[in-house]
Amino acid sequence: MRNGILKRADLKFMLAACAVIMVGTVVWIGANVSERSGAQAGYATCGEARKDGATPLYSWEAKYRVGLDRDGNGVACEPGGKG
Repeated sequence: MRNGILKRADLKFMLAACAVIMVGTVVWIGANVSERSGAQAGYATCGEARKDGATPLYSWEAKYRVGLDRDGNGVACEPGGKG
């Protein structure tokens, strides 16, 4: 940058840096979601989780699975739920 004006090379570098950051973030988020949503990551049903005494399951716990979270609030197999 010179006198407050971006040169074409500066702009290209900034765009490339932003793209790398965005792609890295998407890859990390994608890996995190796929790990949690896989069948091996948690219980198949809330009934199984209840039998183990593991309910409710919170989103930060290893056994949490998006498919068991009926209302999408980050808590699966909530008391009083049908899951």
